[in-house]
Amino acid sequence: MATTAVSSITTPRLLLRPFARSDTAAIASHCGDLRVARMCRVVPHPYGIAEAEFFVDQVCSRADGRIYAIVLGGHVVGCVGLESISGESATLGYWLGAETWGLGVATEAAGALIDHAFGGLLDGLERIESGYWSENVGSAK
Repeated sequence: MATTAVSSITTPRLLLRPFARSDTAAIASHCGDLRVARMCRVVPHPYGIAEAEFFVDQVCSRADGRIYAIVLGGHVVGCVGLESISGESATLGYWLGAETWGLGVATEAAGALIDHAFGGLLDGLERIESGYWSENVGSAK
């Protein structure tokens, strides 16, 4: 599957952009919150700066993914991305800092990324899959 590089995506409230090393404190703060870690498939707890650096340096640079920082009001508040990109499909994932839960941030960020993915970011894409933990009622919407 051919991909088109996109440095950032904007919505009325959000900026989706690649993560930078300068984001590690915000990542560690959000993912270090047990409420956030419990809703993520692969976020360990405790989660600190070393884990955030690994995330930025290794996970965000993988060839089979497109992972973006979610920026609201100038602050990194979460992550949205497409992973396991192969053939005609990809998997959507995201996490948000607890202070933004219930504000529609995940819906807005995921919608923007999906629109870009089907709009040419990923040539040949036909299907995006996602899932959620049953206790995460907000993600069921």
